[in-house]
Amino acid sequence: SGLGTLSPIMAKYALELKGFLGKTVGNIYAIGAAGSIIGTFLAGFVLVPLLNLKLIVLLVSLVTAALSLLFMKRRYISFAIMAGIALLFFLLGRLDPSLTTNEKDGLVLYQDYSQYSYIKVKDLYGNDGASPKERVLIMDGLIHNRHDLSNPDNLLYEYERIFASATDFLLDSRSRADLSVLTLGGGAMTFPMYLHTRYHPAENTVVEIDPQVVEVAEKYFGVPSSGGPGVVRTDARAYVNFIKGKKNYDIVYIDAFNSFSVPYHLTTREFTGKIQEILRPGGTLVVNCIDVLSSGKFLNAYVSTLRSQFRYVRVYGDSSFSTDNRSTFVILAGDTRDFPAVLREGGAAGTGLVVASALEESILDELHRRNGRVVLTDYFAPVENYMAPVFLSAVD
Repeated sequence: SGLGTLSPIMAKYALELKGFLGKTVGNIYAIGAAGSIIGTFLAGFVLVPLLNLKLIVLLVSLVTAALSLLFMKRRYISFAIMAGIALLFFLLGRLDPSLTTNEKDGLVLYQDYSQYSYIKVKDLYGNDGASPKERVLIMDGLIHNRHDLSNPDNLLYEYERIFASATDFLLDSRSRADLSVLTLGGGAMTFPMYLHTRYHPAENTVVEIDPQVVEVAEKYFGVPSSGGPGVVRTDARAYVNFIKGKKNYDIVYIDAFNSFSVPYHLTTREFTGKIQEILRPGGTLVVNCIDVLSSGKFLNAYVSTLRSQFRYVRVYGDSSFSTDNRSTFVILAGDTRDFPAVLREGGAAGTGLVVASALEESILDELHRRNGRVVLTDYFAPVENYMAPVFLSAVD
């Protein structure tokens, strides 16, 4: 807001110097517009890739302060200050942002800004406080992955266990030599690594947009740089567009939605149609999403969108889901067979514990009645508005 006062002040100053009103004001605002355009491209394509966000904000603040020093009478003082600022930035750039630090609830192994988020890796201690119990990947303050240090195949998130049970059902608990799976949204790649060790897929591809997250997964979460899941560093939709007509998968997992951020371009009917095209006959889409069922705006719209493309769609919730609290749901969508009312340990023939139960159609019908049968498209996808109740419940 402070920078917004510069244009009217400079216009007033120029007019006091007996300038022409139209020409003076027009030039000032034209220069301001040009600066905004240059700044947008400079930030998006140069500064963000080269520097972290915290450093960029500090840089802008110090440069703005330095510019004011140019109007001092003793110019040599201002130049000395600007030289000091340049030295400060050099020293800041030399600092290692991944230095280990202690926090009350664990040991921070890594923290840094990437092009997309603030990343932190932390070891959480058990009740004995002697050794770490699990390792977590935190992005923008939200835990994205939980990793059991003693048993990496132990899935700690409920939705991952539902993913595993759904996979067992779809594959009848048998490894298949030609099994091909795709995961959109990698993070620490806990579930893709589970697929790698349990099923040994012929192709196990993970698409992760943030290269720095991939580096963190390889360094801190036991993901091999070779011989494990194949990692593609790009946007999920760009990858799906690229492979259409070239590759097909038995299962596509979408693990890119959380309670703070949902990439809307991965929710639309157009993208869902592209997913359908890269599935083999009998293939299945498996997605996790978060919503508050008392509102259910996003879940309602996304289920309607999936049903506009797929013949069979089931929504599963774990035993702890509540109408009034934000909950994680897993959705299965396909064209060749319906999905079971319950998902158990051990798959289709399993008699193990119930991992998740399908939501009654009456619940989904109530969401439709309350929110309308909205279908998300590339031209209409107000995902942020639909997710607002989830965000508010998270910050309460």
